[in-house]
Amino acid sequence: MPSAPRYTIDLEWVWGPENRHLEGIATVRATVSDPAAGLAAQKTRTWLKRLRRDDETSWISGGWAASIRQQDAVSIVLDLTSGGQDVAESLSDAVEQLQDAVLTGATTIRWEPQPIRL
Repeated sequence: MPSAPRYTIDLEWVWGPENRHLEGIATVRATVSDPAAGLAAQKTRTWLKRLRRDDETSWISGGWAASIRQQDAVSIVLDLTSGGQDVAESLSDAVEQLQDAVLTGATTIRWEPQPIRL
């Protein structure tokens, strides 16, 4: 079975005109899904346990944070967030770690860059 395509951070989005001074906060939303009930959440929460817990729904690592937005039987939605000078590198690290941890079997991730917050 071929592996799922890997997502990479769009540098034009991170470093574009809305964030030319790198003062904004960038968030990419990841919807992790698997047809097997509970598997997407299980894989994702196992990965989150490797990070430093900030509160009930947020974890931090290096220059980025992960927050659970919602969960149902077949998916879990996370926001991966970073800001500042290293925003692209930090988000790329978060994206790579999540993909490495959960992209096995039938698990997929849908990526949605959110508007840059200033």
